[in-house]
Amino acid sequence: MGKISDILQQLNTLPSGYISKKKIHGDIYYYFQYSENGKQYSKYIPRKDLLSYQSKISLRNKLKEELKAILNSGKAQPLLTKNARNLNGNVMMQNIVVASFDNGILTYLDEKRAPLSIIRNKDIKSFLSSRTIDDTRRNSRILKKLLMINVTDDNLLSLYAHGAVITDNYWFKTKGSRLNYEDIIFEQDIYHEVALDGILEIITSKPRVTPQITLGGSYEKCWRKIKNEWWIYKKGNTNELFSEMFSSRLAFYLNIPTVQYELIDNNIRCKNFATKYNFEPLSALIGENYNYETVFNALIKIKRSIAKQYLLLSWFDALVFNFDRHNDNCGLLRDKKTGEIVSLAPNFDNNLSLIAYNQNLKTENKDDAFLKNYIKFIKNNKTAKELFSEITLPKLSKEIIDKCLVDLVCPIDVNLLTNYLLNRYYHLTSFLK
Repeated sequence: MGKISDILQQLNTLPSGYISKKKIHGDIYYYFQYSENGKQYSKYIPRKDLLSYQSKISLRNKLKEELKAILNSGKAQPLLTKNARNLNGNVMMQNIVVASFDNGILTYLDEKRAPLSIIRNKDIKSFLSSRTIDDTRRNSRILKKLLMINVTDDNLLSLYAHGAVITDNYWFKTKGSRLNYEDIIFEQDIYHEVALDGILEIITSKPRVTPQITLGGSYEKCWRKIKNEWWIYKKGNTNELFSEMFSSRLAFYLNIPTVQYELIDNNIRCKNFATKYNFEPLSALIGENYNYETVFNALIKIKRSIAKQYLLLSWFDALVFNFDRHNDNCGLLRDKKTGEIVSLAPNFDNNLSLIAYNQNLKTENKDDAFLKNYIKFIKNNKTAKELFSEITLPKLSKEIIDKCLVDLVCPIDVNLLTNYLLNRYYHLTSFLK
């Protein structure tokens, strides 16, 4: 539970009012003054209860001040000026101009450091639109109402957060603005409970800039800052949470670069993995076509090592039946200053793998189309086959599977899960022999 909810819960248990005193026949009497349903009431306070009332009222006033400070923290939400609405301004990499637009038309481009989608299609609208909360999420609509945002264009929606996201240092600086990156960078956020759970207890007349408005994805989720580190929280059902946890652990034990997840309050969370580098999804590089051939051919042009990382990640997807890998949950890490593409991003977003949609694990591996498609791709693509043969595949064993299950409640029979994975592993390590 968040700090704001904790304070509100405490406030609900504390008396709302003040203490007055009257002198009657030389003696002092104390009364608790409060209002209820629009009427004023006065309640006598016995002397034995006076200290308790004073302490509770003092605590309530202290908590109200603390709540007020939290609600007024952070930077004010920007107003959309005429230049902002007309998309006049610069795309910035921190405080460096990497692209300029006049009425949405590209006038300058730094082809080494600009965002990949702008380099690819020279368009500002698609770049900004890719950095917005998914409108199909119920809580996204609640959040926008709370923030008093009424635009319908996604590219304009992102400008309520300066087009900035947590996972990179790009943003949009409107023409005429004197802001620097330090002025717009996200601070502690007060809207995470709204974004994750739809909690409407946060009411402020001065909306604040929030990273929630530029957090994509179809599941209810939020960013939350804990001890100066950003964490992403995501909801899911029992099978989805198990699949995410188990798959990330399995990737870790198989030495496949991966994001580590934790279960907390019936949700799942992980730290922001893009602190040293900028993360850009593959969709920024190649659009929405996520078939093996298209992605591999694009990555091999960048670096053989990155293409090899993709082959291993796809191999792992086939192992855990992660059929939901697409170009927005797979991406690249770029140097925050030079724009150099350094590596493939670590494995993340496995919540639809394993038992999320294949709950009984009854699919015969030899007839599994997902498994067969990956093997077919490797066999038929000469370069992919060459690179795959250079990979020393990790070794999977029952002992590793058991390690992944420690402290996890498995919703299905453990032996069934173990045999399923070991059989898939056999097919994925023997098809080139």
